Amino acid sequence: MSVIATLQRVAAGHCAFVMPIFGTVMADGQNFKHNDLKLPVFPARDRPYAITLQALHGSAKVMFFAGPPLHTTAT
Repeated sequence: MSVIATLQRVAAGHCAFVMPIFGTVMADGQNFKHNDLKLPVFPARDRPYAITLQALHGSAKVMFFAGPPLHTTAT
């Protein structure tokens, strides 16, 4: 059994989320299926970071979205 993995880099100050299109993807250790009613969401961080995506059972297709937050909270 082979594991397909990729590392997605996210810039400092950017948030990200992954939308499974088909198959099951493991995003930073958590499984998400294409028909789940939840998505892996990663909040913005002060430093650049990476998200590991893996297809453990065959193949999977995902859309990866990253960018600056649309709304910020002022304190």
